[in-house]
Amino acid sequence: MKRNFGYLLALLILSALTYYFVFREEAEVFDKAEANFTVKDTAAIQTIFLSNLKNENIKLSRSSGVWKLNDSMDPRLDAIQLLLAALNQQKPTQPVPVSAHNSVITDLSGNNTKVEIYNHKEKTHTFYVGLNPGPNNETYMLNENAKRPFLVKLPLQNTFVGVRYFTRINEWRNKKY
Repeated sequence: MKRNFGYLLALLILSALTYYFVFREEAEVFDKAEANFTVKDTAAIQTIFLSNLKNENIKLSRSSGVWKLNDSMDPRLDAIQLLLAALNQQKPTQPVPVSAHNSVITDLSGNNTKVEIYNHKEKTHTFYVGLNPGPNNETYMLNENAKRPFLVKLPLQNTFVGVRYFTRINEWRNKKY
């Protein structure tokens, strides 16, 4: 009987440790204003505006559950799903190190996509996405009015997030019609 109690106690301890390390939500380690890149409720997004310094502008708007590209064309739904998944899952991993701050800011200022997210005409997120990969395939992102850029990635994936924020209209347009 004592042996069974020992096994039960070991099982409970292992279960508690497994829950603690695998299933618990990690607390945010950054100030929300500085690292606000994740959109928790993508179903509430009404408009996504993407622009770059080459004067390429994309407006994706949802009305009655139907997405429109620049208010007149049908967009590729797979591209919208990839973008919404990135917005929902991307997580900042750390601020850019102080030693790399100036070079990252220089890179972001010349090679970025500006992203604006609107929920019912209220702007909820504005940030800049670097188009050059950082270390370990991470993406440089900078919130509007933030002091430091962050390294951002998709959990459990080694993919560069910046490729999901493209601004060429021919890549967004549905070519089936």
